[in-house]
Amino acid sequence: MRLSKTVATSLVVAGSSLATNAASSSFDYVVVGGGTAGLVVASRLTEDPSISVLVLEAGHSDSIDFNVTVPGLDLTVTGGSIVDWNYTTAPQQFLLNRTIAYPRGFVLGGSSSTNFMAYTRGAAAGYDAWAKLGNPGWDWKGVFPYFKKSTHFTPPFKNQSEVVFDITAYENPTGGPLELSYGGYIEPISIYFSQGLANTSGPNLQEGEINDGFPIGQAYLPLTVDPTHMTRSSSSASFLAVAAQRKNLQVITSALATRLLFAPTTPANPTPVVTGVEYSDVNGKLQQATATREVVLSAGTFGSPQLLMVSGIGPKKDLTAQNIPIRVQNEAVGQNMWDHLFFGPIYEVTDNITTFNQFNANQTLFLKYLMQWRNNQGELSGAISSMSAYERIPSDVLANIPGGDQLEALDPTWPHIQLEVIAGGGPPTPQPGNFVAPAAVLLYPFSKGFVSLTSNSTKDKVIVQPNWLSSETDRQAAIWAFKQVREVMLSETLAPIVIREAFPGLQAQSDADILTAIQTVAHPIYQASGTCAMRQLSDEGVVDPTLKVYGVKNLRVVDASIMPIIPSANTMAPTYMIAEKGADLIKADQQNNSTSTTTSS
Repeated sequence: MRLSKTVATSLVVAGSSLATNAASSSFDYVVVGGGTAGLVVASRLTEDPSISVLVLEAGHSDSIDFNVTVPGLDLTVTGGSIVDWNYTTAPQQFLLNRTIAYPRGFVLGGSSSTNFMAYTRGAAAGYDAWAKLGNPGWDWKGVFPYFKKSTHFTPPFKNQSEVVFDITAYENPTGGPLELSYGGYIEPISIYFSQGLANTSGPNLQEGEINDGFPIGQAYLPLTVDPTHMTRSSSSASFLAVAAQRKNLQVITSALATRLLFAPTTPANPTPVVTGVEYSDVNGKLQQATATREVVLSAGTFGSPQLLMVSGIGPKKDLTAQNIPIRVQNEAVGQNMWDHLFFGPIYEVTDNITTFNQFNANQTLFLKYLMQWRNNQGELSGAISSMSAYERIPSDVLANIPGGDQLEALDPTWPHIQLEVIAGGGPPTPQPGNFVAPAAVLLYPFSKGFVSLTSNSTKDKVIVQPNWLSSETDRQAAIWAFKQVREVMLSETLAPIVIREAFPGLQAQSDADILTAIQTVAHPIYQASGTCAMRQLSDEGVVDPTLKVYGVKNLRVVDASIMPIIPSANTMAPTYMIAEKGADLIKADQQNNSTSTTTSS
């Protein structure tokens, strides 16, 4: 159900004024991408009034679509909307050659303005693994304070007694701008699913805190929902809202970065030095913005490697194919893409289980829910999914899975599978009924993908090739996880509300039938990462531990693309953490440069 939208325009936020062009063409920092990470970096850097920052956002202002604001309308902005980049994957060989929509936020706040708002951090062991790859300071001890720094946590309300949490996982004396709460509504199907997961005769996953670095178990999820008005707390609604009145920050929407600008190289100074960004404004006219200190790429897992490649930084084969002069050859740019895959059976449930399907098809019901939301309550004040569970595949099962020993070797606190349920959806072949979509997610996939160029222009989308389920290990893990979901849904706990398995149906019992079902409905939950990995240069790295791009000066990447291993979590919270830590790394260089200048003078 779409509420309202306005006409797309170019917006420039410059202090308290609005304009159609940037007030200046020279800044200390130019940030490419006003998404989850980019607005955090810009907000933190401009805390120093002497530092000027320009943010270039290719998409719209988040005011263009009111549905962005309403938590319970998350499905309406996730894909195919005016605030979506509308990416589509290449045909997926191991998903019946399907091409699959891959939403990304084309709006201020990026995907934090369009996602399902689940705030999860993953296992501490995953970040310790980042550090062991040669990234000091990126272990759990080093990143945990940055998770906390972003957020302002509101404990569950009195009527949310089912929620178990540990305040020490969120305590922040100063409080960050990003609001965390449990929303104003927990979907009934989530409560049933949670109870089914806790059955000792089934998965036996008990409720507890999952954001303390030890997520195995289950929990109702903190959401990026402002509990004061039950609105989405995106990076735009939080970090940009805090910084928007600063005279030293400018944010331009409808500004597509087209290439990086470089100083001329000489035999004496052969290393490329980035000096700014060329971008296309709302009228299609090319403009240039100079960065006297650094350019920061926060264009996301698809956009950041694309801008590197069209600017001559990337794999030789890709650049040569598009007639792009090579500045820095790095075969890892755009490669090593990790992603989480979402799949499961579909169930018809009784009408007392509220779902997105019900109010999306019923104008009267929708208006009722909308009025409740305006009073900070009701179905639209929560997300479409309210809980998640995390578990490991048993050792005896892993012993019979090719490559299972690698999953077994992960730290015992590192989960393999996530289980959740969406209050909505339906079978692949549409049919009447009230449906829910319980699902499993592979948290440590062995299938890796890439993004590559289709032209030498950022106006043309990249090829997105996730290669989902190309690994036999992933396929076998997925079959086991599917059976786990089915066991929960067919348990006695859910019997009062489950009418039938609408897809694939209980006749699908063999592993081959289950795999076919998975391949028919599997899709991403939009957590691609790793295409500009923070690794050693000799280990397919694109950026170093300070997020500086190898082989180039004055250029960093600060977004989900730097993740060297995908966290066992939704990637929004880790992206906020990366941005917070990235901003501090940039500030540290400011201080070091200032000290060096003072000493030399």
